[in-house]
Amino acid sequence: MASKRSPGKRNPYKGKGEPPEKRPPYKFTEERKKAYLELLRGGGRRHASARAIGISPWTAVNHMNNDPEFRAAVEQAEMEANENVENALYEAALAGNVTAIQVWLYNRAAGLWSDKRVAPVAIAQATAVSDAGAVAARARAEALTDGEWQAFIDAEYRYETGGEPPEFDDEGSAGALGGPERDGAGEQA
Repeated sequence: MASKRSPGKRNPYKGKGEPPEKRPPYKFTEERKKAYLELLRGGGRRHASARAIGISPWTAVNHMNNDPEFRAAVEQAEMEANENVENALYEAALAGNVTAIQVWLYNRAAGLWSDKRVAPVAIAQATAVSDAGAVAARARAEALTDGEWQAFIDAEYRYETGGEPPEFDDEGSAGALGGPERDGAGEQA
């Protein structure tokens, strides 16, 4: 039976004890680590920051995996960058930026503040991955009966909110939920 290893690739340390100690990093020096961390503190992404200081992103990942102190420093630097953005968001909210106010409240006080509007998503937009898919999705939506349309809307509501959909009377059923207007026979009006 033939060996699975190629003849040119033998273990050079077999029978000679342990392999030599790993050499110290020659590219990712302490100076470069400091520069990397500064880029992260300034909002840089890990990949781009590694490239900016002349190392492979995988070098930074390897150092994070092998050096818990460096990993903690990276996480701290990223947290500081996030805090800068949070501060800017807070200042924008205080200045009256409605979107900033919503983002702040939705994330900081989610139990009290959340977007409770139900924005029905058209089937064509939810399922279409191309123009042809959109046409097919519209055709499927138009073919739905009132009951099928209501079931779809109810399922979307449950998926988006995690709660039960509200009850509507006969006068405000499918049309009020954003579905195609239909006459009494289930045909689209």
